[in-house]
This record gives sequence, C-alpha cells and structure tokens, in this order.
Amino acid sequence: MSFSITPVELLAVTIVMSCGAVLQGSVGYGMALLVSPILLLIEPSYIPGPLISAAFFLTILVLLREKKAIDFTGLKWATIGMILGVVIATILISVISHELVSVLFGVSILLAVLMSLSGVKLNPTPLAVLIASVISGFMSIITTTSGPPLALVYQKSEGAQLRSVLGGVFIIGAIISVISLSLIGRFGLNEFVQSLALYPGILIGFLFSNKVLPYIDRGFIRPLVLTISAVSGVVILAGQIF
Repeated sequence: MSFSITPVELLAVTIVMSCGAVLQGSVGYGMALLVSPILLLIEPSYIPGPLISAAFFLTILVLLREKKAIDFTGLKWATIGMILGVVIATILISVISHELVSVLFGVSILLAVLMSLSGVKLNPTPLAVLIASVISGFMSIITTTSGPPLALVYQKSEGAQLRSVLGGVFIIGAIISVISLSLIGRFGLNEFVQSLALYPGILIGFLFSNKVLPYIDRGFIRPLVLTISAVSGVVILAGQIF
C-alpha cells in the first residue's frame, strides 16, 4: 500500500502534532486525547500505528530531557503494573462488555478527580503506583487512554518526575502496541513511513514545550493534570453515550 500526502495535509498535521507535543512535552500526557479526533478527520490511517510511532519519538525526547528526575522505583512498579494491566485486559476483553468497562473507567477517572479536589491525598507509594499502572495498562487496551490514573497519583510531584514516569510507561505501552499491531499486519514499513509526516510537528512542539516548562512547573502541573484527566473521563463516557 502506497502513501502520499499533499502540502496542505502536511501543514495541517504539523500544526496539530505541534499542539499535541507541546501539551505532552510540558505536562507529560494528553497528546492522543487532543490530536486523535483531528487526525481521524484528516486521514484515518494515522490511527493507531503512525500516531503511536510519533508518540514514541516524543517520549524518547522527553525522557532524555528529564533523565535526572526519573523515579526508578516508581518506574519499576509502573512497568510491572502496566504489563499486568495489559495482560488482564487481553484476557477479559472477550468476556466483559467493552462498553461497560469504558463507562466504569470514565466514571472512575471523574471520581478520582473529585477525590483530589476534595483534599484526599493521592501519593506515589509503591502500592498506589502499582494499582494505578495496572489500571493504566487495562485502559490502554480498552480505551487507548492510559495516562490519567498514573498522572493523578503523581499530581503533587515535581513536573519532571511526573513526565519521566509517564514517559517510561508510555514507551513500554508503545512497544507492546507496535508488536501487537505488527502481528496482525497493522504496522509495517508503510505505517512507519506514514508516521514520518507526524515527526516535524512532534519536534517543533517538543522544542516549544521546553520554553513553557518553567511556567508549567511553577504550580500549574496539578491543575492541568486534573483538567486533562477530567476531560479524558468525559470523552470516554461521551464515546459510549453518543
């Protein structure tokens, strides 16, 4: 299968991906939530393989920037939990209604946001990280949105630590996703070439995110995490209602 892109389409995807990369490069997650609906309108084949490839590239850039802040203990438990969540979802997806699970996750995310706003403390203890990452792994299969659970646990941490842990988990999830897509013939050379059209926007957005980091890390991480998580919950629920 061949792939071609017009100059107008290239400009459009570059602008879209730049905006998404600024968001994820500064907060730590949220790009897929922002760019997926627009990419589907421009060219549906960008989803999921090419977008996963582009997100992988962005995550590498973020981790290289935040390497001094990596929480290796948290990343260890997050990795274990992510893998467990993916395995559990893979096993149960044929038994439990996809729609019911999506609704439950959407409601759970909104409840977690409300708990955070009420003053309930969500700290990144090993147990909390493990549980959140299991949910993230499960959600990555069921809803393709995996960031909110872990982000809520790390919402009061330094921005660099939040971004590094989420980045490590996203890399693992991306590798698993690419392997799975390759096995079913949904990711190969053509999809990789197609993903290259998304890379300029990723690079531009990442470079711009470096400029906004000082402002984001000045007390805005928690509000942004709660906002993106709430939007994620609403989007998941809306997807099942409409």
